This record gives sequence, structure tokens and C-alpha cells, in this order.
Amino acid sequence: MLLAWTVFVVVLGVVGYNERGRFADDLQLPGAESQAARDLLEQRFPQQAGDPATLVFHAPAGFDDPAVRARVEQLLVQAAALPEVVAVISPYEPGGAAISRERTIAFAMLQYSGRGIEVADSSIDALFKLVDGASTPEVQLEVGGAVVQSGEVVPPGRAEVIGLAVGAVILLIAFGSVVAMGLPMVTALFSLGTGLVVVLLLARVLAMSTFTPAFASMIGIGVGIDYALLVVTRYRSELAHGQSAVEAVAVAVDTAGRAVIFAGSAVVIALLALFTFGIEFVAAIGVAGATVVAASVLVATTLLPALLGLAGTRIDRWTIRAFHSTETRDGSGIWYGLAARVQRHPVVSLTAALVLLLVMAAPVLDMRLGFSDAGNNPESLHSRRAYDLLARGFGPGFNGPFVVAVELPPEGDDATLARLTEVFSATEGVAFASPRPDEPKRGRGRDLGGPRRLTARRVHRATAGSVARARYPGGDGRH
Repeated sequence: MLLAWTVFVVVLGVVGYNERGRFADDLQLPGAESQAARDLLEQRFPQQAGDPATLVFHAPAGFDDPAVRARVEQLLVQAAALPEVVAVISPYEPGGAAISRERTIAFAMLQYSGRGIEVADSSIDALFKLVDGASTPEVQLEVGGAVVQSGEVVPPGRAEVIGLAVGAVILLIAFGSVVAMGLPMVTALFSLGTGLVVVLLLARVLAMSTFTPAFASMIGIGVGIDYALLVVTRYRSELAHGQSAVEAVAVAVDTAGRAVIFAGSAVVIALLALFTFGIEFVAAIGVAGATVVAASVLVATTLLPALLGLAGTRIDRWTIRAFHSTETRDGSGIWYGLAARVQRHPVVSLTAALVLLLVMAAPVLDMRLGFSDAGNNPESLHSRRAYDLLARGFGPGFNGPFVVAVELPPEGDDATLARLTEVFSATEGVAFASPRPDEPKRGRGRDLGGPRRLTARRVHRATAGSVARARYPGGDGRH
């Protein structure tokens, strides 16, 4: 069994790495006003139906330096020739809003022909190759945006490590044995790794958001440890009552293992029920959670019994005397004594537990919900470094624009657009609102040596709609 699991995990890991899908925050919310706005933009602005990538430049000498400008324009010409790029908007366009006040940070927009999740891996690799080879001490180049984030793989971070470490401490206190603690941790890692690789493969056919792996990790760590805990506890109890190791494993799987299968099946069904919401990315989250739960059940009922058979009676080695329990009615154990005291003072125990839970739950009163963005990525990724440069040069709210779509009659209504721009600009907390269509535009097209250019004013005026972008100084959804 151990050999089979080892071969399975290795093969699955290789296949998952080479055939993995991509994660992107391409969220569809049927019936929501935000979805109606997005649908309107895609209908009226087909030239911009794809996702952008943002080239972010940092030049300590300033972007007014002729050498810096020549270098930037050279890079933009190279970017315009990248596969699937249909438009490039230079930071030197009229209006100057793409260059920071200090003139040391600027950005350019690359418009792709498709959504980030649809852009070919080879096209994203070409973009990364350009960026990696272009940065110099004079001009630092980073890249962010939906296209980039869909092509980056965020490795497991400190949150997962902290979760596993806390789980190990809790198990050590509960079992009082290092070996007994280690078995659920090993199986949890197996189930989590297996489930996440399968999720990577499922991302090829399902629209999974970038926070799906973190959600699956949270579920996987919890159920992976929990299900193994049930089996290990029953196994130790049978050993304490005189059963042999083989008999103890059989009883543990036949009793606690049944409970694991039932509990896991119920959780899988509940998570798959998210399909009833009718929202694709929510259903994908349910599939990811169900995958790691199913992997945890499989590991707890196949791999764990094999590990228990290897451990045998040595499962209680390296004990911590204060917490160790023989899993029998031994009144000297700390947990037996705690249970007895709780039963002798039920009202006091209930009150103390309730107060503790309320104190721990108090932060929910000031909780704000939202989605993670590139600011949550590790600094080793281009998207995070681009995010930080934009926040430093244009304010933290620049990374979280508020987009307003306005549908107008065919003949247009510039007066209404002008009033809306004034209202947005005067709104508390708004740092910047896009100008009227007939005013200078940041995105005014610039010929970069080929057909790949976009004239924002022309697109704007040729439709019966309008877009307003408001930049907030707060950023990260805390508006």
C-alpha cells in the first residue's frame, strides 16, 4: 500500500505539473449590477473584450530623461510585437496620468485579444521573458494585471505552514505522543498534496479563481487531520484493551473508518451542492473542496492503516507524561480529570466556554469581506512587485479602481457624462475620475511601429456607452 501510494503521488505530481490549468479571477455573477456593467462593456467595447497586462516602469532618474524615454519606447515596441497583444498604450500619451507626480514610476497598458485564462501559455511565457530580460538599474520593469496573474502559480505560503504547525501542537497535546501526533500530520500532507494536484488538473476545465487553492488548502488541512485523528484514536484504544496491532487496525477502520467515510461523503455532497447557486466560480470552489475532502477520506482508509501497521505498538513512543492517555478509564489522565470537573460544574463550565467563544468571535463585528488581489501574492512574483510600484507611485487605491458603465442614447449625451465625471470627482475619497470623452485621454493611441495600437477616444465616441474609472486612495477594497 505504501509503495502504491508513493508511485501514485509521484506520477500524479508529474502529470499535474505538466498539464495544470490556470487560475484567474474571471468572476461571473448572474443578476448582479456589476455583471450587467461588465456585459455592457464587453458588448460596446469589443476591442477591449480581452484582459490587459500592465507594464510598470521604475526609473530613479525620472521619465523626462531622454535616455529613459528612449529605453521605455524601445520596450513598448518589443511589447507590441508579443503574441496576442492587440494594443499598447504608452505612458507618454497626452494627459500625463500614467506617470507619477515624482516622475519616477510609470505604467503602460498591453491589451490582449482574449481573457487572461484564455491566453496561451506560450504568449504569457514570452511576456515574462521580455520582462525578465529587460530590467536594468536605470529602468526596472515589472508586469501585472489579469493576464499575468492567470499565468503565475502562487506557491503554498506561511498560512498553510502555520496551520500545519498549530495542528501538530494540538495533536501533541491531545495524544501526548510524538508518534501518534506524526501519523495524522503525514496523512494530512498526503491528502492535501493529492487533492491540490487534482485541483490543478481540474482548473483546465473549470473557471477557478485565484483564491481556490487557498480555500482547498484550508479545507484539506482541517479534514485531513480530523479524519486521521478518529482512526488513530480508535486504534490506540483497541491497543490499550489488549488487541494485537493487526486486530486494532481492523477494528479502527471498521468503526472509525466507517464514520470517516460517512462524514466525508456528507461533506462532499454539501460542497457539490454549490452548483445550485448557478455561479460558475462558486461551483468550482465546491469542486475543489470536495476533491480534497475525498482525498482525505481515501488516505485515512487506505494509507493510514498501512502506517498504523508499521507503527504497531510503538505508536505511544516519545510521550509527554502530562498529556499522555492510555485511552482507557484511567482516572489519572488529564483529559479524564478535565471531563469530570466539567460535569461537576456544568453551569460554570458553560459560562466560561461561552465567554471565551464570544471573545474569539468578536472580530466578526468589524469584518470586511472582499477578494484577494496581487497585493496578497509573495514578493517573488512579478504581479506583486508591479502592484507595490503602482501603489507607491499613484497611491494604494490605484490598484482597486471603481468602474462605472453608463448606457446612453445612440446620439450620445456629453452633458450627462460631464456631470457624472464632476460628481465622481467630488465624491469623498475619490482621488481621480476619468475625463470626459472630448477631453485629453490617457489612453490616446500612439503609433508604435505597426497596426497594434488603440485610440481610446475613437473607441469611446464610436459606442453608445461610457466608462468612468474612479481611483480611491484606500485600495484593497477598503473604500
